[in-house]
Formats: sequence, structure tokens, C-alpha cells
Amino acid sequence: MDGMTNTECTWNFPVEFYPIRYWNNNAHLTGIDESLGRVLVRTDTNEPLAIHKERYTIKTNEDCVNQMEDAIQAANISRDYKWNIQTVDGGRRMKATVDFPDLVIEPEKNDYINFRISLFNSYDGTWSFIFSAAGLRLWCLNGCTTPDNVATSRTKHTASVNVNQEAGKIGNALDIFMNQREIWQRYAATDISHLRNHTEDMLRNQLCKLPNPTSKMKYNERQLEILMRQLNIEFSTMGHNMWALYNTLTHWASHPEHNRADDAITTRNRDVAIAKCMQSNAWKQLEAA
Repeated sequence: MDGMTNTECTWNFPVEFYPIRYWNNNAHLTGIDESLGRVLVRTDTNEPLAIHKERYTIKTNEDCVNQMEDAIQAANISRDYKWNIQTVDGGRRMKATVDFPDLVIEPEKNDYINFRISLFNSYDGTWSFIFSAAGLRLWCLNGCTTPDNVATSRTKHTASVNVNQEAGKIGNALDIFMNQREIWQRYAATDISHLRNHTEDMLRNQLCKLPNPTSKMKYNERQLEILMRQLNIEFSTMGHNMWALYNTLTHWASHPEHNRADDAITTRNRDVAIAKCMQSNAWKQLEAA
């Protein structure tokens, strides 16, 4: 596997569980029962990553990558692919992508999208072992989210991965991806110039709503301005159609505003938000325009 780049640290570092200790009333260092919790430590730096209860089992980044590599080999969809692996937050989370440059569709003339597998793992419990398959738009390097993200597999850290089963999912995902071209072509043919207000309302309600315990809705106006500005850019190059709107969404997910250490987390959260947006009634009304 080549092309393994890393924004923060070596991705396949060793980890190990240690007991949690405290000073009791007699000033003696005492360990708590492991059923209450153990601390997971990155042993090359001695940095604690998380505290987990007894049922949690370690699924290392190396195991996840090797199992996915085995699944890709077993799926036999291509021998031409490239890994890119990143870790964030001191190595607590990992995101990896596998791009297949020879598995390409062209929804619009000179607008190419290649097949991509994304892989997620975490040591702090925020992410299960997840793989999803979608696309990468080569012109601007946007990830291509779909309502079901083409294919998704999620495995808890208490379960094992079935390589042959995952290989079958990869093969099915490729078939779905290749058929996705018709949907994207339909987006390019769907004029939404007369639905600008509806589009803005959808972006506000689906992607910019802020958590709020009161009955009054609050929104992230800055994010809405970023989305609308990008939409105008896409409209100017692609026309006032759903393909431009779709690429506005994927640009927003793929290009966090700042080059922060948690960009991989932001991108993942935005992919999920976009998938939900594309399942909304507001999106379906645009598709029917």
C-alpha cells in the first residue's frame, strides 16, 4: 500500500490497556475494578487516549487497514488504488481513503468522478470501525456524498470483521456507484433557477440549524453565507441546476474553512448531514422540479 500520508502522527502506533489507580484514604495507590473502567494508552508516547469499560475490545488502526486491504483484494475490483491515512486528536481517531483512478464515471463532459472507499476508526469511542464507498470529483477534489453514501458498513469494537462479507459489499458498492451517473446526469438537467428561495431555506434548515432547547429556531448564518456564496460560484460555471447545488454541498463537506486538526471530523459530520439533507422532503421537491 503506497500513498500513506499523515497529517499528525504515525497511524499504526501501539496501544495497550492499563488499570486506573487512585490514592485512597490511607494514601495508598489503589486500582479500581476493570469492570468500571480501564485507560487505553498510546505506548509510544505514554499518552492516555480514552477510558473504556470491560466489554470494549481494541481494534487497532493497523487491524482495520489490513482487513480493508484484504477485503479490497478479495473483491478484485481493481489493482490500481492508492491509500491515504490521517490521524487526528493525538491519534484518537483515524480516517483513511482508498482511491481507484481507473474506476471513473463522467456525469458531465470533462467532469470525472472516481470510486473512493473511506475508512474510519477511533480509540476514544467516538467512531465505530466504519467503511463507506462513494466518489471523488477529480476536477475540484470534492467527495461525492449520496443519501446512502453508496455503501456503508459499521462494526462495533466488540465485534469482528468478516473480510469476505466486506468484499461483497465493496463489489456491490462499485455497481451502485457506476449506476450513480444517471442520477447525477439528471441533476445536471434539472433547472432550479426559479426555486432559489426554496433552496436557501433548505440549506438553512438542513445544514445550518443550531442546537437550541427553546422553541425558537436558531441558525448558523455564517455557514449559510458560505454555502450561498459557493452556490453562486457553482451556478456560474454549471448553470442553475441541481448538479451545481449538489457540488455546493460536497464542496462544503470537503473543504472545511480552516486547516484545523479536526478537519477529518468536520468532513465526516458534514457528509452525514448532507446525506440526511438529500433524504429530506425539501430535496425531493427540488428533484421533482
